[in-house]
Amino acid sequence: MAKKVSNANKNLKKTATKPKSKKEAVGVKQTRQATKSNPPTSINHLQQIHQLAWTGQHAAAIEAATGELTRLPKSQKFLKIRLDLLDLRSESYIAIGKLDLAMKDATEMMKLAKAGGTQPAALKAQALKRLAFVQIPLGKLNDAIKSAHSATKLKHNSTQLLATSLLALSEAQFRAQQSEVAVQSAQKAIALFQELGDPSGAGRAHWALAVAYYNLGRAEDARHATQTALELCQQAGDGYGIGNALNVMTFTDADIAEGIQHTHQAIQAFEAAGYAERKGIALMNLALSYANLGLFAQSQRLTSQAIEALRAMNAKDALAYAVANIIGYESILGMKASACQRLRELEALAADSGDPFIEIAVPQTKGLLAFAEGDLKTAIRFYKSAVKMNINRSIKSDLTQLGKAYLAAHEPVAALQATTKAMRLHQAEKFVNIEFPPQDIWWRHTQALLANKKPKKPAKLMTAPTTSYSNRSATFAMWVCAATRSTK
Repeated sequence: MAKKVSNANKNLKKTATKPKSKKEAVGVKQTRQATKSNPPTSINHLQQIHQLAWTGQHAAAIEAATGELTRLPKSQKFLKIRLDLLDLRSESYIAIGKLDLAMKDATEMMKLAKAGGTQPAALKAQALKRLAFVQIPLGKLNDAIKSAHSATKLKHNSTQLLATSLLALSEAQFRAQQSEVAVQSAQKAIALFQELGDPSGAGRAHWALAVAYYNLGRAEDARHATQTALELCQQAGDGYGIGNALNVMTFTDADIAEGIQHTHQAIQAFEAAGYAERKGIALMNLALSYANLGLFAQSQRLTSQAIEALRAMNAKDALAYAVANIIGYESILGMKASACQRLRELEALAADSGDPFIEIAVPQTKGLLAFAEGDLKTAIRFYKSAVKMNINRSIKSDLTQLGKAYLAAHEPVAALQATTKAMRLHQAEKFVNIEFPPQDIWWRHTQALLANKKPKKPAKLMTAPTTSYSNRSATFAMWVCAATRSTK
C-alpha cells in the first residue's frame, strides 16, 4: 500500500509541473482571486448553521458545520471561523446526546485557542466556555466551574462572550450546590445580556438564577425568576430556554396537576428544540409528579425510559438523579433485586460526581433499602449520615425518613425531634415544593406527636400563611388535623 501511495504522489508531481495553457492560467488566477474575496466560510454560513440548530435541526447543523470545517483552510487566517464552527457543532452534539463528540470538539477548540491568533484571550475564553458547557452534562461539575471561572477572568472586548461564560459558571455552580455564588454569577450575566438587548441570554440566565434560589429555599424569588425566564425566552423564540423555564416552574407549582401540565409543555419544547438530554430530565421530573400521586409503577416506567436514553448519551449527572429516583420506586414496588443492582450503579456514578446531591443519594438509598428489609438500625445509621451532610434541598426529606425509621424502632422522642425540624424547615421555606411527597413531612410528624401523646399539637403548629402557597399550606393544615382526629 505504501508503494502505491508513493507512486501516486510522483504522478501528481509530474502533472503539477506541466506548463499550463494561457486559458488555464487565467482560470487559476480568477479562482485564487475569488477565494481571496470570498472566504470559504462567511458570516452568512455561520448564521445559517446557527439557525438550523435554533430550529431543532441539529443533524443538519452538524452536517453543515462538518462540511465547512472540511473545506476550510487550516491557517491562522481562518482560526476564529474554525472555532465558531466547532462551537456550533459541539452544542448540537450536546443537544442530540453525543457528548463524547461534543467533548472532542471542545478539546479541539482548546488546542486551537492555544495557537493564538489576533485575539488570543477571546479565543481561549470561547474554548473554555464551550468546555464548561460540555463538562456539565458529563457530571464533571468541579471541572466545569474551573473552566467557566477561567473564561470569565480573561480580558477581551466581547460582552456576549463574558455574559455566556457567566451563564455557564452559574449553571455549574448551582448544579454543584454552590447556590449563593451561582446567584451572583447569574445576576452578572443578566445585567450583561440586558445591556446587549439579548432576551434569550437574559432568559437563560434567569433560569439559572431561579434554580439557585430554589436550592436556597427562596421559593418566591425562584418563582419570580422562573416566570421572567419563561417570558423572555418566549419573546426570543428560544425553545431550549422555554423548556428549561417550564421544567423549573414545576419545582414551585402549588398544584400537582399544574406541575404535570408544565412538565408536558417542557417536554414538547425540548422536542421542538431538539434537545434529547433535556427531554430525559423532564421525563424524570414527570415521574416524580406521578410518584406524588402514588402512581409508582408509572413513575418506574418513565424513569426507566429516561435512564436508557441518558445512559446511551453518557449524561452522567442526569443519569445519577434518575437512578437514585428509580431505586425509591422499585423499593416500594418490591423490586428488590433491581433496586440493589441500581444502587451499585449509583455508587459508581457518585464516586465520579462533583454534585453533592448525587453524593448524598447514596446513604439515602441505602437507608431506604435497609428500612425495606426491616434493618432499622442500619437504616437509622444511613439516614443520620445523610442528615449530617446537610444539603439544603435534601435535609427535610432526610429528617422525615430518619423520623420514620425512629418510629419503626420505637424511639418516639428521637422521631419527634427529627420530624419537628423537618416541619419547621418546610414552614420557614413557605411550603416550597420538594423532591418527595410533601405530605410525608406532616404525616410522620403527626405520627411522632401521637407516639409522644401530643395529639393536639399539629393544629397549633400551623400558622396562617400569607404567601402564594396558601392553598397548599391550608391543605396541609386540614390534612394533618384530620389525620390527628382519625387516629384518636
